[in-house]
Amino acid sequence: MKCSSLYYSREVRRYGYLTFYHFSGDCDSKETQNEIKQQFVDNLMNSVVGASICSSGSCTIDNVNVICRQDRRKRQSEHEGERFERGIFDGSFNVEFTIIVSLNQTNENTIQDEVDPVSTLTESIETLSSFVRDMVESGNFTLRVWWDEVQADSLHVGPAETTCDDGYVKRGNSTCVACPVGSLFNTTTKQCEECDAGTYQDGEAQTECFLCPNEQTTLMKGAHNVKMCLSDDLGNDVIIKILGTLCALFAILATVLWCIPTRSQQNKVIDKSTDEIEDILKLRRLSNQLVAGPLPIVD
Repeated sequence: MKCSSLYYSREVRRYGYLTFYHFSGDCDSKETQNEIKQQFVDNLMNSVVGASICSSGSCTIDNVNVICRQDRRKRQSEHEGERFERGIFDGSFNVEFTIIVSLNQTNENTIQDEVDPVSTLTESIETLSSFVRDMVESGNFTLRVWWDEVQADSLHVGPAETTCDDGYVKRGNSTCVACPVGSLFNTTTKQCEECDAGTYQDGEAQTECFLCPNEQTTLMKGAHNVKMCLSDDLGNDVIIKILGTLCALFAILATVLWCIPTRSQQNKVIDKSTDEIEDILKLRRLSNQLVAGPLPIVD
């Protein structure tokens, strides 16, 4: 079986969220939340840094969610005694987001498969994250939501992470390896799993295994070809034949081992043979003497 295919990751993601204060509107309103999302994406994508990185379609702002907070802060008036028609207490909310930087069709063609693009993508996402942080710290990251102008108070971001397409799992920090034949890619656990008995998969990077035809089954998990599917009767016959073959091999091996004499047995056989040879030689000498008759008497 050939090795699974692999490729360098072409996408880096970073999760983060911003906290905004001084909002007097209805944060729980679906319409308001959609307005906040749109203003946030536009503010980031239309910025100088955001436009320079994302104008070619190499980055997106995804998974934008508005989380209304329970705490409310009292707004400080710039003019003493000024009253607000909508009340003097303001709410706050978090905007969760994921920055995705990936290779687009243009820059993907300029990077060879042998070159790891993750460092380039990570550099881009770091630049965009640093820009947002600088905007927040300088007090310039604001959103215009209905009649309120809300200001970002703090930024929290997680580590930059590479991602792989479905059917592939990460190996190291930048390599994506396909799930091999005989397995499927679990979209929940993001891991490769062997096909169950009675199923097979002859392609790599797949998210499901095929059932064996005609209610057939397989002898074990991880079947990678439809030819490994067998009928129940045939499967039983194969198992019986395998067991029969193993028994025959064991019988032959046991016989061979039983018939091989030990070293002590070999020595006994050699000693006995030597004694028998010496007895035979004695009998032969005695026989020769009897045939020759008595020795002549010399005066």
